[in-house]
Amino acid sequence: MGIYQEQILPILINFSMRQKNLAACRRRVVPAAQGRVLEIGIGSGLNLPFYSPTVQQVIGLDPSPKLLAMARRTERPGSGKVEFVEGSAEESGCHLNRAIGVLIEGASFQFDRLETGYMRGPKPMTFMYEGSARPR
Repeated sequence: MGIYQEQILPILINFSMRQKNLAACRRRVVPAAQGRVLEIGIGSGLNLPFYSPTVQQVIGLDPSPKLLAMARRTERPGSGKVEFVEGSAEESGCHLNRAIGVLIEGASFQFDRLETGYMRGPKPMTFMYEGSARPR
């Protein structure tokens, strides 16, 4: 990988994910997680402080060693054990080139609710999925 991929891009991703509207979304959504959580694209760990004590484990997957190093330094008062895994979702057998509904239901989960839409901001960075699902 080149210097852009290793050094510059992780900083840009961390910066863009710190938008105020995303923090409000994190405060609303992340505390509802329970049990074991697989966070695909954990990035710099910005969700970690919002997990509640009902989360026993977070497995954070990200292809960027720099972002994972940032995530390891993130304060995480509510979440239980956190395991960081360097790699992409595709390398782990999760092919994200499908609709999110198909992906979640294909993993034997049933949706209680799924909402999609754009938040304010640049369109490539603001399409959001929000919902809840449970094992079948």
